[in-house]
Amino acid sequence: MKHSLFSIALAFIFTTVSFAADVPKTLVVMLDGARPDAILMAKTPNINAICDGSWANGYHGAYSFAAHTIKDAATVSAPNHTAIATGVTTSKNKVDSNKTYGKYVSEKTCATYKNFLTRIKERDSEKKTAFVFSWKPDRVLVSDDNPCDIAIDGSDEANAKQLPAIINGTFESATWKKGTDIDAILYYIDVPDHVGHSGGFSPPATTAKHTEYVRCFETIDGWFGTILDAIRKRSNFANEDWLIVITSDHGGWVGTHGPMRADNFTIPFIVSSKQVKQGEIIGQPCNTDAAVTALDHFGFDTDTMKKDGLLDGNV
Repeated sequence: MKHSLFSIALAFIFTTVSFAADVPKTLVVMLDGARPDAILMAKTPNINAICDGSWANGYHGAYSFAAHTIKDAATVSAPNHTAIATGVTTSKNKVDSNKTYGKYVSEKTCATYKNFLTRIKERDSEKKTAFVFSWKPDRVLVSDDNPCDIAIDGSDEANAKQLPAIINGTFESATWKKGTDIDAILYYIDVPDHVGHSGGFSPPATTAKHTEYVRCFETIDGWFGTILDAIRKRSNFANEDWLIVITSDHGGWVGTHGPMRADNFTIPFIVSSKQVKQGEIIGQPCNTDAAVTALDHFGFDTDTMKKDGLLDGNV
C-alpha cells in the first residue's frame, strides 16, 4: 500500500510540475561592408567562438561565409539594413537605394513590415529593446511606427563602450533607467565600410591599405569580446538563451560596392544560441534571415507570417 501511494504521489509531481524555459534574448549585429573572406583571414577568436558555440557553456554555432544580400536592390546599405531589420526585401519595404531610405516611413511600409524590435515590443510591452548605430540615416528604422525603447546614435568606438553597459545594466540616460534589463538589440558597426572605401575592400592583404581592412575585423572582434563578457556576467545568464546573429549589408571590391557581383553580394551569416544546430548552414542564407531568426527565437509563428507575406527570410 505504501508503495502504491508513493507511486501515485510521484506521478502527481511529475505531471503537475513544469520547468520554465530559458528566457530568450537576442543581439543582431549588422556589419557594414563585411567581406567574409576578410573575416576568415583576420585573427578573430571571439567570432570563432560564436561560430563554434564555445563562447559559453551550452551554446552552439551555425555559420555561412557564402550568404547573400537581397537581390532586388543594389548592394548598398539602406536596402539591406532595412532587409536585416524587417526580414523583407525591397519589393515590400520600398527602400531600393540609399537615396530612398525615407520611403520606409513616407510610404508607410514601416507600418506593415516592421522591424523585429518593434514586433517583439508590441507582443510584450514589458520587453526592452535597443538600437545602437553610427550611420545617421538608419534613424528611419525606429520611427514612430517602429519604436524601440532606446536608440543610441554614436561613433563605433563610443557604441562599443555603451553596448556592454546596456547589457550589464550600468547604462543610464534621461530615457533609460540604470538597471533596466535588456531583451533585444540591433547593433550596427560602420568601420569595415569606412576602411574599405578609403583603402580597398579586397583581400588578400597585399598592400598596407588592404591589410588595414582585414585588421579592422580584429578590432571589431575585440569589441565582441567585451560584449560577450558582459553577457556572460549577467546575473541571470544561466537561465537565459542568447541568440546572437552577425551578418552584413554588402561586401566590396577595390574601393567600392554596388554592382551585383559576387564580391559585393557575398556576406557572412553567423548564428549562435542554445537551440541552433552546430555546423555550417546548409542552403543559401540571406541577410533577411536575421529578423526572422530573431522573431522565431521569441516564439513568433514565422511560418504563418511568411505565408501572410509579412516576412521573406527563413529561420
